[in-house]
Amino acid sequence: MFGVNKETNKLRFELAATPGDLAPFIYFDIVGSQGAGNGIINMTLEAVRQISSGATAASERVVVANLTIPFANIQNLKEAIDSVLLMGTPMPSGASS
Repeated sequence: MFGVNKETNKLRFELAATPGDLAPFIYFDIVGSQGAGNGIINMTLEAVRQISSGATAASERVVVANLTIPFANIQNLKEAIDSVLLMGTPMPSGASS
């Protein structure tokens, strides 16, 4: 959490006050694997990082999260993703939102 100190007009940081403040931010490049069984969907999210040693460079895939979602709830996630994708779609000229 942060706010502005009214006396100094500078940002001040405080410890998280609610469980939502502690939720992780997850960045990923690839869904490395996915599967389903017994009513559960599993997805492994991976990020690609660059590693260099002297003149040699390589890429490495690192697992950053495992999503485990009951099959009954996957539609909600799909609808949210579809909604965000629609926001990024250019509207035809002359169309109004």
